[in-house]
Amino acid sequence: MLRRNRIDRMYDVYADERKFYRLDVMIEKDFSSRLQSGRPYSSREVMHEFGKWISGMGKDKDGICVAAYEMGVPIFVPAMCDSGLGFSLMFANRRRKRRIIVDHMRDVDESSKITEKSRRTAVIVVGGGVPKNFIQQTAVIASYQTRHDRTHDFAIQFTTDIPQWGGLSGSTFEEAQSWGKYNARSRMVQCFADATISLPIVTHALSQRFKRMRRHVPSFHWTTQNGGGLRIKYQSLRL
Repeated sequence: MLRRNRIDRMYDVYADERKFYRLDVMIEKDFSSRLQSGRPYSSREVMHEFGKWISGMGKDKDGICVAAYEMGVPIFVPAMCDSGLGFSLMFANRRRKRRIIVDHMRDVDESSKITEKSRRTAVIVVGGGVPKNFIQQTAVIASYQTRHDRTHDFAIQFTTDIPQWGGLSGSTFEEAQSWGKYNARSRMVQCFADATISLPIVTHALSQRFKRMRRHVPSFHWTTQNGGGLRIKYQSLRL
């Protein structure tokens, strides 16, 4: 019945297939034209342009992509091909003779440079899957590259998966220590619970505990010189 009425289901959430299709067409026709044919992009660069595109419309100001674009927060999508954005860009290549290239090797390079250049690093995992190891492996790469211990200092995960089945989403942080992603002093907590319940509770508790504080937050400056580089500056921000 849902299929006949073009309604998609994700757990107990229902979505209008027609709206998905309209967005697919907008990406294929409009957004794809903002990307240069034949130029290898990291997913971070694609998402930066995507956030800029949405921001320019003057809509969806509360969305993650717009907020990240306006605040200079990089978004990496290690499984972009497994998404509506990915296959819409593929349609642009096929139907509109574009040649948009997403280079995931650049994703690995750029994300690991953040870990290499950061003073301390923390991992927050909501769910699991590909993004979990994508961010964890930056510690291994950074340690190889710098010949210093660049393991992550803190980690927390909210997941309903459990370790018994051997999958990545439910694997423990202690397992990741054997790979050099965390060290013996790293502070790690796993919350085996539904993230839609636990994450809001934790967020609310933090907002109540820390009413006002000044933090030194990183500002990322990406360059394309010498194969791509990164400068990180820290600026004071009152929350």
